[in-house]
Amino acid sequence: MKMKIRPSRWSRVLVIGALLGTAGAAAACNEFLTATNPGLIQEDRLGDTSLVDLMANSAVGALQDVYSWMADYGSMYADETRNHAVFFEEPLFDQRRLQPDNGTLSTFHYAPLMRARWLADSLTTRIRTIYGDSATHDVRVARSYAMAGFDLVILGEYFCEVPVPPPGERYGPPIKPDSLFGLAMARFDSAIKIAAAAKAASAKITSGPSLALAQRLVLGADSVRNFALVAKARAALNKGDKALALSTAQQVTSMGGATEFEYRVYYNDNTALGLVNRFQPDFSGGAGVTVRSVTGTRYIGLDDARVPHPINATNGTPLAEPATGGSWVVPNAGESFSAFNNTKAGADFAASTSIRIASMLEARYIIAEAGGAGGTNLGGVSNVAFVESRRAAFPSATTPTAVTAANYSTSLMDQRERDFFLDGHRMGDLRRYLKNGVDLWEKGPMYGGTITFNDQTCWPINVAEVTNNPFVAKPYTAPIH
Repeated sequence: MKMKIRPSRWSRVLVIGALLGTAGAAAACNEFLTATNPGLIQEDRLGDTSLVDLMANSAVGALQDVYSWMADYGSMYADETRNHAVFFEEPLFDQRRLQPDNGTLSTFHYAPLMRARWLADSLTTRIRTIYGDSATHDVRVARSYAMAGFDLVILGEYFCEVPVPPPGERYGPPIKPDSLFGLAMARFDSAIKIAAAAKAASAKITSGPSLALAQRLVLGADSVRNFALVAKARAALNKGDKALALSTAQQVTSMGGATEFEYRVYYNDNTALGLVNRFQPDFSGGAGVTVRSVTGTRYIGLDDARVPHPINATNGTPLAEPATGGSWVVPNAGESFSAFNNTKAGADFAASTSIRIASMLEARYIIAEAGGAGGTNLGGVSNVAFVESRRAAFPSATTPTAVTAANYSTSLMDQRERDFFLDGHRMGDLRRYLKNGVDLWEKGPMYGGTITFNDQTCWPINVAEVTNNPFVAKPYTAPIH
């Protein structure tokens, strides 16, 4: 695909802003150059131990900020949902016709996710510099390694290629997904090792005023370890190393409760904090500017609580919502979202709805895919029995047949897409299936219209990367797979 530069809403804003600022630039130059941002940690305080928690939490916040955007727009691209936004860049996600100059892609996806990866990586180095050897058993360091690895997994699942510059360098050559997954797994290994050491160090405290904190740190270390194990197994599966995916996922341990283990990204109803789940405005039903639906997609009318949408109380058919002029059926929160209510009609997303990004359930799915129909899952049950348990747990008229060895592969993929509906997994799944010879990407006319789905299956780097990165060949041809 040859790169074409088109105007976007974001480039126009930047140009207009620059023009408006020109008149006062000379007078304000000195003040601008000396201004400080009170929200930033200044360079001379980067070694301040009182700010380490804040620095460590920033890696989490960076992922929270971008993840719901990735899952939302990824749902369009992977055809879980249909776009109804009118700005010209939005339908290009639905059509799978993204180019490097797409401003929406650059502003809300590429740049924030690349920044999140860089921030998590840099923080591990920063904290280790501050604390020296004691950082090798610091759960904050383990979590930052896990975050950096997870950011790389998402980059590898969504993008065709991205650069990961060496420490201290601004640019590097574009790296393909399999190599990104390899880099991610190295970070997960560090996270797992440090989390184990952090748990061992905290477990030595058995009494005194620090006991309560030590107990929380043990649980935190277990959570980070499980997160890193699930994400490493996910990367290994994407890379095609089923043996490693299997052995890694088998190490995930229960932390109790109905779900045994979940790792989530969290959001807040307070819009001033800037941590609002993007699904709330885009899937808001009767409460806002709804721009997504399942109308015309394979996900409408599945009769499954994990893929919920409003239902006509009289005849049981999918029900369009008022905010869309009565034309579109808007999906509600699936099982990976905290607003999930286990009904086939479901509940709307809220601004504070959290998203499950790793879990014991995912570990079991990885074992089921890597081990095949003849394999054994956690708890000693067969993989066939595990997939059948997911079907039986959510009765649906569209899955009437019990899972057997004969229908195992299709049943596994079907149950997986229902369990992880809208939560950001589908892009990686479709690309992995295609790599393994199973093409489930939508094709042909879109929703009965004249526009057809493109054959692109991944996102390009942005135009700033193309222009400024000396390692990117010019002219740039964006890959499509």
